[in-house]
Amino acid sequence: EETKRSVEAILTDLRTRSEHRDLYARVPTTLAFQSRVGPVRWLEPSTADVVKRFAREGVRDLVLVPISFVSDHIETLYELGYEVREIARAHGIRTFVLVEALNDSETFAEALKEIVLEALGA
Repeated sequence: EETKRSVEAILTDLRTRSEHRDLYARVPTTLAFQSRVGPVRWLEPSTADVVKRFAREGVRDLVLVPISFVSDHIETLYELGYEVREIARAHGIRTFVLVEALNDSETFAEALKEIVLEALGA
């Protein structure tokens, strides 16, 4: 639920406050999940299934934002950056952009610092 609320908040902001709000209002977006391990029930829809659906619907340019991850690692670099990219290519997506995670962003580090200081009452 937290991820869903985060995505909704970001999209609302982009569609109402961004200088490109008219573009964001027209761009198809969705929340998808990945990183299922083994034969267990997992969150749906899967990223691979969404990529295939977008391709069937005529989407040819795709930007993937790994919103649940604060740093790049095997799940973003390999699963999304390689496996899902190959699925996209095989289904007719011609442009595939994987947005880099926050990693060592100075802005992110400052935000974390402020959260910690506030929690400590400093």
